[in-house]
Amino acid sequence: GGSRVSLSGAANIPAGTRHRVVVVDDEDTKLLAVARLLRQDLKERGPDAPPARVMVYAQNEDTARRAAPALRKSLWGEHKMTALLPDGKEPLLALQAFRDNKTTLMLATPHHCRGLDLPAVSHVYNLEPPRSHSGYIHQAGRTNRVGFEGEGIVTTAVTRSELPALERLSTELGIRLEEVPVPSIDFKQMILGESPAPQEGSDAAEAESSRIAADYLPEDLIKNLDDVYNLFNLEDPE
Repeated sequence: GGSRVSLSGAANIPAGTRHRVVVVDDEDTKLLAVARLLRQDLKERGPDAPPARVMVYAQNEDTARRAAPALRKSLWGEHKMTALLPDGKEPLLALQAFRDNKTTLMLATPHHCRGLDLPAVSHVYNLEPPRSHSGYIHQAGRTNRVGFEGEGIVTTAVTRSELPALERLSTELGIRLEEVPVPSIDFKQMILGESPAPQEGSDAAEAESSRIAADYLPEDLIKNLDDVYNLFNLEDPE
């Protein structure tokens, strides 16, 4: 292979971190890909694993706001989400809840994370490829630190045209990118999965219905979350 240029900053990315890329057809599919991978990754963690701590980075506030409902619906049970945005919770309170594992997922922009003392995380998802070496290092460097057994996983969503730039960046950083597919969801398996069917009206039943809604209802219905809940005769859980 060609010689690798390893930047000094790459030393800040813990060894043993997995670097994944998911390639999608267009910008709009990035969020779907990340939401499904997130759900799959959380499900694959065994019951004995330490609690997951997940960062999702959006390039800007608009993307973050658009991403929030879909990410929230990817979570279930004890998993909760918080966002680090100007009109969101007080940043230090949000950070403390994240550090104490009261929330599983933190949605933020790289800009809003500057200067904050973020805790170690198990998973990082980039809804956009970081534009620079330092951007990737900052975002990936959160994974797999002391306090987390096993490997950290960094996943970046790109369109086919964005892939070459990310591949160049990874070569220069001396990291190996692993391409992963967007998980498909087997509708029957979701309904008839090994776990017993949740009782009608239970929190789990509501969560399951809204997750099925997220994957199977037409896009225009999903734009208005109220429609989703009305369709399933659910009260808005918020």
